[in-house]
Amino acid sequence: MRCIINIILILVIGSKTVHSQSLNLRRICPNGADNNLYWTNPIDTCSQFAFNIIWERKGISGPFIPLDTIFNKNQETYLHINATPPLSEPNSCYYIERRDSCGPIYTQYSDTLMVDVLPPAISELDSVSVDIISNRVMLGWSKNTSSDFDKYLLYVLVNGFFTAMTPSETRDTFAVDLGTTDPEKGSYTYNINTRDSCGKLPAFEKRHSTIFLSTQKDTCTKTYLLTWSHYIGWNKIKKYYIFKKTNSNPFELIDSVNGNTNTYQSKYAAGNDYTFYVRAIKDSSLLITSSSNKVRFITRLRQDPTSLDINYISSGIPVNENLYLSFNTNKNDEVSKYELSILDEGLNLVSTTLLNKSDINTRINLGLSDKKKYLIYISAFDVCNTISFVSDTSTNLVLTGKDNNNIRSLIWNSYFTWNKGVESYVIYRGSGDNGTFTLNPWKTILDTNVTDNDINVAMLGEGICYYILAKEAGNSSNISTSNRICLSTSFSIHVPTAFAPQGINSSFRPEGTLIDYKKSNMKIYNRWGQLIYDNSINQGWDGKDNNGANCEQGVYFYFLEIYSTTDEKQIKQGTFTLLR
Repeated sequence: MRCIINIILILVIGSKTVHSQSLNLRRICPNGADNNLYWTNPIDTCSQFAFNIIWERKGISGPFIPLDTIFNKNQETYLHINATPPLSEPNSCYYIERRDSCGPIYTQYSDTLMVDVLPPAISELDSVSVDIISNRVMLGWSKNTSSDFDKYLLYVLVNGFFTAMTPSETRDTFAVDLGTTDPEKGSYTYNINTRDSCGKLPAFEKRHSTIFLSTQKDTCTKTYLLTWSHYIGWNKIKKYYIFKKTNSNPFELIDSVNGNTNTYQSKYAAGNDYTFYVRAIKDSSLLITSSSNKVRFITRLRQDPTSLDINYISSGIPVNENLYLSFNTNKNDEVSKYELSILDEGLNLVSTTLLNKSDINTRINLGLSDKKKYLIYISAFDVCNTISFVSDTSTNLVLTGKDNNNIRSLIWNSYFTWNKGVESYVIYRGSGDNGTFTLNPWKTILDTNVTDNDINVAMLGEGICYYILAKEAGNSSNISTSNRICLSTSFSIHVPTAFAPQGINSSFRPEGTLIDYKKSNMKIYNRWGQLIYDNSINQGWDGKDNNGANCEQGVYFYFLEIYSTTDEKQIKQGTFTLLR
């Protein structure tokens, strides 16, 4: 009884281990005139494999003919050489018969397969899009419907040729380009293809290109312009959405434009950090989108001048009688130029002059006489050529005076260049002769007028002369001097009747009081009426002609046009004798 039970158990166990897996003919791949067969063997549970028989049928009908017998139980490929020679039927069908001793069924048959001559179904990218976080290009597509699908092949266009993307193969329907592409430098073009298990590819190419976004900003109008390349790969684009991020805030949708537009312009507020990207929406029933690269620009508040001050407007006395100016400002300001404007007392514009930053705190010669009063201000222009700051209006000191029987009255305008005002006015007094002056401080006052009745002051040919020096309150290093005036009881002229170049009076020149020697002029003629001298009286005539030769002794004629320091004028003419 125990023996019978053991036999039954052996039969039950044996029946459960027979043919737990069937032989699987997976594919037949053409390779020129040959065919490659691939299959998967079942698990040989009884270790009694006999052989495999390869059966083939030419065409889609007719009998199957045994092609070859394989005795290696581990072999899973077979090369059918010259399977499709010329003039034979190319559409072959195959199956494999397996023989073993794993009863009760000792023969297995695989499915029948035709040679795989058709490529897999075409796969097309749905979109390529730039991830705004990683700045990587992401590719997406729909699943391939081919039963013999193997892998997707991904390509990127480099230097005009499609090359394998990184990664180059996948079985997913999504991939990220992990290569060296940088979407912030330009648009990138991609393509996808499908490979079946025989390695065949469909002859198809449909390019998809990313959106490349760039920006420009105009700091003068405070506007930005977004420009992007159109998405390539869709038949039509419904809209572009514009997203903006301000500083550390999240992105927000700010506007949209139609699919034919690839620019967008708007205002910005200075002092912010802006980031943008655009998203294209495909014109289809399914929501398919593509995002561009990000662009960023940082704006800041322009550094306009916070101060623009005229240090002084001053006469060049005692060196010369020109007006000079000095100004200062913060050198780090964003100023493209400074413009100096000069007006007369009637507020008529006299001139404008452009100044540079290199002129700050220098002494600028205005090329104007110190005897007239002017109103002066400086304008600062920003990089947009717009006035960003204007200094206070300043003026120069102009001194006038009268002499009435040795009582000399002086008056000058209040100097209002400095914000803190004038600390004091120092009156310089003295005299001079032949254009040479010696003036020293006489009085320090706060008024803008004074009377001088000192009868003991020395007076030379120029008369009694004065000028005013103003000091800035709280900063005595800033000073401004007025013009110089010379006063006398009369404007007198004395013309010599003879002179000897080798004698004491070595030059012929009129003398007197209050004569403005630089401004006055003298003409000298010989007895034949020839002009031999025409110049200022300041140096006088040395008795030589225009060629530097000594003139002969004799009588000469003079014509004098004499001006006083108070702008009076006298004309004198006559004769004198040149002695040798």
